[in-house]
Amino acid sequence: MIFKKAAVTAISTITLMAQQASAAWLYETKESAFDDATMHVAATAGSVGGFAVRCQGDHMDVVYMISSTDISKENVEQGNELKLLKLKLRVDKGDVVVLDAAASVPGDRMLMLKAEIDRSQAEQIRDAKKSVAAALTMGGQNFYEDSFSASGSTDTVGKVLSECSS
Repeated sequence: MIFKKAAVTAISTITLMAQQASAAWLYETKESAFDDATMHVAATAGSVGGFAVRCQGDHMDVVYMISSTDISKENVEQGNELKLLKLKLRVDKGDVVVLDAAASVPGDRMLMLKAEIDRSQAEQIRDAKKSVAAALTMGGQNFYEDSFSASGSTDTVGKVLSECSS
């Protein structure tokens, strides 16, 4: 729980910094006080919220934070329980990938979606030429769609990949 809170804080900070830096990708590392589980994060911001590629050891995921939502904590819990929440990703004009997502409400009017990815999916994000798009999907309908500039993703996501176990 403490590490989850630290990760949310790190992503929120990076999202705010990225918004101020014209949607550039930023890198941050967060060491655990309890073990060797260092988290590496590459994050950026869009018009709806933030997007991040994270890894900890050999576990890799993406996080999509929506900064202003009216979805209640109860609806999120029900969506998680029924496995209704999906995260759609699309790199440039490539194929749309639909990932199983877990959602949480880390703060007032905030929604955080987290989905596991494999190394090749992180490499596609790293190699994006123009954009990475994300959307919350429920029942086949898209909500809170956002597009993030790929500018800077090569270096920052590349650093996350190089720091993570293969």
